[in-house]
Amino acid sequence: RTVEAHRPFLNHVAPSLTETLTSITGISRKSSVRIQLLTLDRRRIVLAGTARQWNGCDDLTGYLRQAGYAVKLDRKDVGTDGVVPFSITSEQHHE
Repeated sequence: RTVEAHRPFLNHVAPSLTETLTSITGISRKSSVRIQLLTLDRRRIVLAGTARQWNGCDDLTGYLRQAGYAVKLDRKDVGTDGVVPFSITSEQHHE
């Protein structure tokens, strides 16, 4: 309840969603990760796509954890096209 009561203030001082989106796309580009689906709001971020390497999503999940999200990463085996399909679901921690 305390977090919800302070939500307007927290939203005001939290990084903008534009900054978050810019960080996600920059990290993806540097990590050779291709994002095919992105859902973004203040409380939840969902990503799906492919990575060139098994650990290609590590920088993305690290960024989301550092930003205060609980992160769930699901990776599939390397496909015949040589890439690793993944999905990341992250939800904002509640105090």
